[in-house]
Amino acid sequence: SITISNSTIRYNRHAPTSGVDAFGAGVAIMSGAHWVTNTQVYGNIIVGNGAGANAFGGGIDIQGVGSQVINSFIYSNVITSTNAFAIGGGIAIRGNGNASLIEGCQVMSNTVYARGLDNNTTYGEGGGIGIPPGSATRAVIRRNWIAGNVNRSVMANGGGIGLSLDATADSIDNNVIYNNLCESPGGDDNYWGEGGGIDTWGGANEVTVTNNLILSNTVRCIGRCYGMAVVGGGMMVNGTSAAHPTRVINNTVVGNRAEGLTNGGYGGAFGLQTNGVFANNIMANNSCTASGCGGAFYWIASISAGYSVLWNNSPDDYRGGVTNLYPTDVFRDPQFLGAGDLVQQYHIGPSSPA
Repeated sequence: SITISNSTIRYNRHAPTSGVDAFGAGVAIMSGAHWVTNTQVYGNIIVGNGAGANAFGGGIDIQGVGSQVINSFIYSNVITSTNAFAIGGGIAIRGNGNASLIEGCQVMSNTVYARGLDNNTTYGEGGGIGIPPGSATRAVIRRNWIAGNVNRSVMANGGGIGLSLDATADSIDNNVIYNNLCESPGGDDNYWGEGGGIDTWGGANEVTVTNNLILSNTVRCIGRCYGMAVVGGGMMVNGTSAAHPTRVINNTVVGNRAEGLTNGGYGGAFGLQTNGVFANNIMANNSCTASGCGGAFYWIASISAGYSVLWNNSPDDYRGGVTNLYPTDVFRDPQFLGAGDLVQQYHIGPSSPA
């Protein structure tokens, strides 16, 4: 294995000929298991140009059996696909069984553009960290600061973290997922946006999402988007099946927004599409713009929810297939401490109902 440590990797560009995938302008790990530690990876650019040319990992693209990116700064990288998928503005993790670990990193201010030449065949997934379609990884994403990333795409999925169709990971745990934007320009039924903070797009998704602060993320469509396809300001949730769901447990989800400027947004905190299990989450001050849109949950079809605290979500809490609070849910002020750094402000004291 190779270790990259205490290095600066910046201002590189990978833009191959038309129809060829672009990947890893900063670091490209093609196979094996390697280490990147205490390293800055920034200002790198990749461009997938032409039909079928995908773009993977503006800062770092990880293939192989599983590598570790530890205590590193991955920021201000930009990826573009003109007519295919753009995955992971900062980091892409791909390949079945890939057990990569992203820990203790700052993944910030990376950008995904997938604004196809024909305006309807490009998908962007994961402004900060992305996993492409069909990649059944065993990735672990924990104790990171994932903030200020932007996904501006025709089909925009995941401002902070995005799992594409049929993609999996082991866990997303104890991260700060803050102020990310997932935005589609809109235009017709070929446009959508989902998952301002985290997106699990659909199909055979499976991941456990625990102990995260999901704060002030936005999913937005500027023009007209497909149906209710502006959904999940904090997270859009899909799982594989009742036996293999996406689990969302013990998260603090505050101040997220689903914003459709033309035809409304749904699920300020969460959009629940299929096979999600929810418990012990705090959902406060989230909002959405459609009438009856579910400031906390917009429930399309899922498995279970409960044992959560809901407070001051606008214009309401539950909508869709569920319109009333679960008996185990509590509608009370969670009593955040409100002092200290950004994370400490959202800690709770002994008198909290959570």
